Amino acid sequence: MTRQLLALLGSVGLLCVSGFPARAQGGAGGPFRRFTPASSGMAASPGLSLLQLPPRLQARIQITAEQKKGLDALRRKLQQELLKLPGRNPGAPEPALYRSAAAAREQATRDAQALLTSYQQKLYHLMEREYRQYEPLGRPALALLSVSGLSDDQKTALRDLVRETQAQRQDAFRGLAERTDPQSLQQAASLVNARVEGGVRQILTVEQQKELDAALRELPFT
Repeated sequence: MTRQLLALLGSVGLLCVSGFPARAQGGAGGPFRRFTPASSGMAASPGLSLLQLPPRLQARIQITAEQKKGLDALRRKLQQELLKLPGRNPGAPEPALYRSAAAAREQATRDAQALLTSYQQKLYHLMEREYRQYEPLGRPALALLSVSGLSDDQKTALRDLVRETQAQRQDAFRGLAERTDPQSLQQAASLVNARVEGGVRQILTVEQQKELDAALRELPFT
């Protein structure tokens, strides 16, 4: 794949699929989904990251105003480091680019975690575990962390939707060879994403849908 293709896939969420483990992608968001030209070094498709937690999730782990300043500073520093990577030059090997991006993000994540108290770290790890259940859903996965009162039946339905989504995204990947132009790729990805978001809404109550919508509006780089 070319860098342009990977950037496009990252911006529309297609790289969040089964077969691309979170660790290989650099954590719950991964360098593939954040290191894109469209976002000046930070991705268009959000994943769970201390460096860009939406306000509702910051409140959930009790981030203070002073900690927020520190996290904002780390995020800006990471953006600058990614922009300076030699791998961004035309012709540079793509594996080297992603290794460098992943290393920079891992260091920034360690620095961000150091800003938290031990109790906040526990809260974040619990939230991270919850997020991983829904991660293949793309954008709605992060927003679901702000939806309250999910029943056991709803959680089961969401896990079923995750499996369906993984199959749909894998089908989209298999069709990449026949979709070489960016517009076709984006249309295919948008179709899958629209189906996913619609599926999530069908599982939620009216009030929960309102919470989902409010959380989606807070997502970074969307």
